Amino acid sequence: MLFNYFLIVFLLLLCIILFCNIILQKAERTAGAEKKDKDKILIKEADRESYLKDIKKRKEFLKTLKYKYLREIMYPNVIDDNIKSMLNTQLKNYEDSEITKTSIIQHTENFTKPYLDIKGFPKQYNIIVTQEHLTNTIIVDYFQEKCRFICKRKEEKDTFLQWFEKAKTLIIKTALKFASGDITYKTIYNYTKIVSHGQLLPYYSCTEFVPDIALAVFMFFDNYGIRIRRILDMSAGRGSRMVGAIIWNKMVNGGCTYLGVDPDPCSHKYYNEMRDYICSKLNINPEAFQVINSEFEKDFTHLLPSPEIKEKSGKNETKPGFFNEEIDWKKIGLKEEIAAGDVVNDYDIMFSSPPYFDLEVYVPPGTEGAEKQSIVGSDCDSWVNNFIIVSMRKTSNMLRDGGVLAMNIENSQREDAVHYMEKILDAAKDIETLKFRGCITFNNKRYDGTLSNIFHPIWIWQKHV
Repeated sequence: MLFNYFLIVFLLLLCIILFCNIILQKAERTAGAEKKDKDKILIKEADRESYLKDIKKRKEFLKTLKYKYLREIMYPNVIDDNIKSMLNTQLKNYEDSEITKTSIIQHTENFTKPYLDIKGFPKQYNIIVTQEHLTNTIIVDYFQEKCRFICKRKEEKDTFLQWFEKAKTLIIKTALKFASGDITYKTIYNYTKIVSHGQLLPYYSCTEFVPDIALAVFMFFDNYGIRIRRILDMSAGRGSRMVGAIIWNKMVNGGCTYLGVDPDPCSHKYYNEMRDYICSKLNINPEAFQVINSEFEKDFTHLLPSPEIKEKSGKNETKPGFFNEEIDWKKIGLKEEIAAGDVVNDYDIMFSSPPYFDLEVYVPPGTEGAEKQSIVGSDCDSWVNNFIIVSMRKTSNMLRDGGVLAMNIENSQREDAVHYMEKILDAAKDIETLKFRGCITFNNKRYDGTLSNIFHPIWIWQKHV
């Protein structure tokens, strides 16, 4: 009797398990179908020949073809492998290699040979950015590609979408010649990149900062004795350094915070979505990583100390007050025990890659946020003094003693470009709380494995040392 009872219970449990398994398999098949359906077949492999022969059909197809952003044709799990790739980043020591001995910083007149003058640190250091690292920009591009293509480099007459309309005939022709299988939106996406980097109809779109470089910078300083946990970014861009900070937080088992500032209205639509997705994959609290919609050099006063306020708590203790009450400062890691007036001296590093003067126009004239760009109403001298130097002074008030100001910026390679780096390096000498320490560099490894001979500088200052 007892045996029969257990047998019945066992069979019922087995039926429940089988039923749940069927439901899960059906859900997975449905999800798989949805993921396939997001990308659309434009030209079937069997129809290629008829497409090439039928001029009327081809013209009609090209007339209706529009560019699809990555997020329109793929689900966000397309970036999961890139997140894992960043977690596996290791800092290799190149301080004694031929790379650092021969590296030349181009386009800077009075500072061509990199050096670093911090006790205990290597005299020279270069970060090699491999093709694998470069592909990790897809983490940002998945969410922010539309904003990147709103941006336009000064030398380009057309926006990216205008260029695409001119180039799509060549893009389809190239895809039909070299791509295998059906032609889909993803095929168009990939071959748009190939054509834009080619010689027939090139297009220089606004660049995306490589998140791995930010991660390498945090690792570098931390490994050599300057602990990096509280991170500030005066010009957050489209969020690459925030991504680096999130990955760094995971690598050091928590305790990191990131505060970025940027006035670009487009990027702010996607910061939190990008942050929340990456944090969900890494089981991290996203509230520790914030980007504020503001102009760091002008009205970033809510990070300056305001009069003390009484906060209701069990101890009725005094906490620092701020002009901006919308920010939960505890969530971005400001220490509760810091006295009012000293609260800003709390960051380990300010790492940013601010605008290269007028190289890129981030927001088209006449649209929301255009008037907040740092170059508006500025010539080179006023831009250096009222944007870069003012921001550096504010940064010096926000770094702890021994904290680092690291800035990736260099003169443009355009022939007509104004050289401003010498002006920045010279004007920064008047900031008494910051000591210039030199620079480290990074350069790219090409597809064939050879190294680019262009070394990009990351300028280093240190506070009160």
